[in-house]
Order: sequence, then C-alpha cells, then structure tokens
Amino acid sequence: MRIAVAKFVHETSSFSNVPTTKESFQLRTWHFGEDLRRIYKGVNEYVAGMFDVAEQQNVEAVPIFGANTCPSGPITHECYQEAKKNIVEGIREQGPFDGICLSLHGSGLSVDTVDVEGDILQAVREVVGYKIPIFVSLDLHANISPAMIQCATGMVTLKCYPHTDMYEVGAKTMRLLIQTLRHEIQPVMVVKRLPMMMSFANSSTQEYPAKNIKELCEQMETRPQVLECAFSHGFPYADSPFVATYSIVLVDKDEALAQNIAQELSEYVWSVKDTFFKELPQPEEGIAQAMQIEGGPVCINETSDNPGGGTPGDGTYLLKALLDANVPKSVFGFMCDPQVVQQAVQAGVGAVIDVDLGGKKDHFHGDTLHIKDVYVKAITDGRFTIVSTMMHGQHVNLGTCVRLTKGNVDIIVSTFAQQTFDNQVFLLHGVDIATYKLVCLKSSQHFKAYFSQHAKAIIPVDPPGLSTGRLERFTYHKLARPLYPFDKDVAL
Repeated sequence: MRIAVAKFVHETSSFSNVPTTKESFQLRTWHFGEDLRRIYKGVNEYVAGMFDVAEQQNVEAVPIFGANTCPSGPITHECYQEAKKNIVEGIREQGPFDGICLSLHGSGLSVDTVDVEGDILQAVREVVGYKIPIFVSLDLHANISPAMIQCATGMVTLKCYPHTDMYEVGAKTMRLLIQTLRHEIQPVMVVKRLPMMMSFANSSTQEYPAKNIKELCEQMETRPQVLECAFSHGFPYADSPFVATYSIVLVDKDEALAQNIAQELSEYVWSVKDTFFKELPQPEEGIAQAMQIEGGPVCINETSDNPGGGTPGDGTYLLKALLDANVPKSVFGFMCDPQVVQQAVQAGVGAVIDVDLGGKKDHFHGDTLHIKDVYVKAITDGRFTIVSTMMHGQHVNLGTCVRLTKGNVDIIVSTFAQQTFDNQVFLLHGVDIATYKLVCLKSSQHFKAYFSQHAKAIIPVDPPGLSTGRLERFTYHKLARPLYPFDKDVAL
C-alpha cells in the first residue's frame, strides 16, 4: 500500500499588504521528499502524525512536497502555481498511489484564487481520478468550499485553540485513510455551513463557549459509527464567499446519522453565537487592570496585531502604553522591525541609541515611536525551539534579534514576524518572565497553551489592527450574505 503525503498550509489575510511569496515560505517550510519527513520528525505537527501512523501500520508513506509559512497577505500567482505544481506533478511522477493524505489549512487565498485548497484538491483529482480516497487535515479556522467537499473523501479538523492537537489530527487523518483502504470503514462526510462569522477575541477552546462546543464534538465521537465530529471556526480575515463556520461530520456508512449529528451540533453553536463577541479593553485599560493584580507575571496580549492572523507584528499601541506606564519589570516580546535590529547591531551591545520603532508596514497598527536614549542590552541569532504544547519541538528562526531597554521596559525586536508562543524568545535574551510584573506580547490565543500555566493572569487588549475582534472595522466585498453578525436576523 502506497500513500502520497503533501502539505500546503497558509492562512491568508485579505487585508494584509504584505504579499506572500516563495521567499516567505522558504523562511519556514519549502521542502521536497524525505526532507519533509525529516524536518517534522518529533514535532507536534500534522505530517509528523501522518508519517508515524503510516510507519506503525507498515504502510509506505511517500513524502511529495510541503510548504508552510506565517499568515500574511494573498499568495503571489507565481508562488502558488509553483507550489501546486510541486504537489500535483510529484504525485503524478511518483505514482501510482492507493491513497492521498494532504495537510491543508482551509483559508488559503492567492491573488487570483479564492479557494486554494479546493483548487489543489481538484488538480490532484485530475491526476488520480475519483476512485482512490483523499483524506485532508484542516486547521480550526478553515473556510470550506464546495470543491473541498466534492474532492475530499474525508476531512479531519483541529478541535483545540490553541492548536495543541495538530499531531493527533494528522495521525487521525492517516489512520482513517488506511482504514478506508483496508475496507474497514466506508466513510460518509457531511459538512453543514452556518451563516455566521466568529471573532478570535473569545474563541479559545480553553474557555466558554468554544470549550463547550469542543466537548460536545468529543462526546458525539463516542457514538457508534461516528468517525469524526468537528466545528470549524472559519477565518474572518479572508474576504471570500466561503467565509463562515462549519460543522463537519464523518461517519461509517450512515449518511442520515451524519446529517442528524451535523444538525444537532449546528443548533447548539447557533444558540451561543452571541457569546463569541465581547468588548476588550484598550492597552491603557489593560495595564491599569494588571496593576490591580497582586504579583506576577501578568500577561497582556495584543490580539489585534497577531502575526498568526496575518498582521505585520510591528504595531505600537500596546508598546506605547507600556512605555508611558514605565512599570518596573516590564517586557515586550516582541516587535518586528528589521531596520531597528540592524541599527542596534551596528551600534553594538552597551550602546545608547535613538530609534524609530514599529509602525512601518501599514497605517492600521499605530504610528512609529521615536524613542530616545535606548540601551542595547543584547543581540542574538533569534533561533530557539518551542517548548509549549502548541507546536512543541518546532525550530524557530526570527532572524537577528535585539533586546533594548528604555526606562523600566525591556523590548525584544526581531527581524521576522511571528506570534509569541512561549517563554523561549524571552530566555534567549536573558529575560526570566517569572521575575517580571508585566509580560506583553502579540498573539490572540495560541500563547495561552503556555502562558495559561505560567502567568498569574492574562488580559487581552484590542486596539486597532488587522486581527481585531471588531469585524465591523473591515470592508468586505465577497462575503456570501446574509451572515451574522452583520445581518442580525439571519436564520440557521
């Protein structure tokens, strides 16, 4: 039995002005053949789970091609076409295969394709036909198109946010594919679209209401014949006709059962839809709230400038408030500003410099801060390994980084943008967050996999930005209306 394994993962923000190029992917993942297996070995990631299950089941899993990078703007035409060709031609040339196992996201857009995942699946089907099964792992924030439903035999979706279950989802995707090939199951898939969008601001599965939805899905999977039950939150920062939320059910043989479960899950989600939207404090309010909490560290996350949602990572609203407050033992980890990094490197450790920090990539995330008399405390290579349960074992390269100090505030500045997952970027720069009062960072939910266990409290703040929970700030052109929360009287 031979199974092809390939990966193309990008969460695309229609509102980002940072184009996603081949070079963007090469900073993270753009690998062929056995290199794809090698780079994910031992990592909490989809394809690692796929390869491990294939090995355990004595199945030949053939790595074709894999590409993955941080969320950003639409993928360039040239980059997307090359990546698709790498997958499709790789499957054609290395076949025949008994089955296909793909790691996709579900919210990919190129400059001329509003449905990257559906387009890839259709192209693969043109090569292998419709007789062999194709199973796909998806992110929790997938916007699911009719082409995806038509071309995939089964889709297995993350349940956790933070995404601590990537390995398990990849493993399950491969396991269901092998069971299908061995005629142990006859999978039937039902996907139900809910005409609603969700805000990132209140969607962590560690908390109500997403926690309750996750638990309901897990309970439904204990029922006879149910193979997979998941709820996709969708990705609200894509301007696409497929933006919505989705109930995804996979059962053995019984389509009526799948329809009933999808309806039951959807009705529960619909009953709590209002609770996904809540007002969050502005940075100054968040800092004031943190100062009312005894001890530390108190973590303040700038949810509206989350590079994991396609933002530039150089927004200045929270940093400005932190510098103004000048609370002893404060740290910001981290800002993306390669120009300031270069300036600090040229000056050297121990130098005192004036910097123009942040606010350079767009006009949504605050003005550039002119900061005088900044001390260059440390310079690093920006390389470390994630210890959080979210992406545990993943190697990170932020490019050259520096630690700057202004008053009571330490500021870590990177060359490349990424959200903060755990304490490793701080430790790399000599900062033990356990000894700090305020730890500020850019992320919406993924940081909680680590910081919910290591912070005295977590306070999200939501100034203007491209990953804000205030969806009314965006101008959409392609949404399939009616759609809650823009249309209040929409029915399920």
